[in-house]
Amino acid sequence: SICSITVARTISCVSLKLHSGTSMTDAAVLRHETVAIKRMAFPSTDAELTRLCREVNLMRGLTHPNLLTILGVCASNDSLTIITELMTRGSIYHWLHKDCRGVPPPLTYALRMLIDTAAALAHLHTRSPRVAHRDLKTLNLLLAADYSVRVADFGLSQTLAAADGYERKLTDVCGTPEYFAPELVRLAQGDAGEYGAPVDCWAVGCIVYELLCGAPPFQAKDEAVLYYKILENSPDFPKQSFERLAHGQANDAVELIRALTASDA
Repeated sequence: SICSITVARTISCVSLKLHSGTSMTDAAVLRHETVAIKRMAFPSTDAELTRLCREVNLMRGLTHPNLLTILGVCASNDSLTIITELMTRGSIYHWLHKDCRGVPPPLTYALRMLIDTAAALAHLHTRSPRVAHRDLKTLNLLLAADYSVRVADFGLSQTLAAADGYERKLTDVCGTPEYFAPELVRLAQGDAGEYGAPVDCWAVGCIVYELLCGAPPFQAKDEAVLYYKILENSPDFPKQSFERLAHGQANDAVELIRALTASDA
């Protein structure tokens, strides 16, 4: 075993491959069940191994229908394989930007995905101690065959317990800049500050926008320009993306995005 979780020792590989996150994931058969296996080089440093163990043990302790279930880890001298439930449709990112070619999905699909993502986030943020995911984005939201969502990739996640009983704050900059909350932008720019779980709420606001409009609200090739747009916080709300909603629904969607991407969300 590694990281104090059960090791699955017998894996029969099959040929299916699909995209999950930023690397290729294989499908395999484990105890008569088709699962996902992600192979990687064994961590080369103690720090990398510690981070991986933290991620695995965090996932092991999280049980929710909309969080990716980890089933085991296989370790050898030079490689590591993480075994999880299989998400046959890959990530929302690949589904939205490749299968749908950037065209916003039908509202029924978008609503289902948002409800599932919100349920997963509520579970993380109401645990004791709370968990900040810190890298919520469509690439880390995986789709099952029925289009239900699983939040994945807890490599940057942190529990927020502190020795004195208060919720600790974080100061390191991590995640994906297009989904950065303003407090992360200011830290990235060298300003003093701290943040907590609400940065995930900002990211969900960006995901709501992306599902309705086909792209995140803040984009720029130049990082400085991207950061300026985030701090200015005046995203466009394209008429063509919201006119398919009933008038009241369109207003509600805009208000939801603005509420989630408020600086004090």
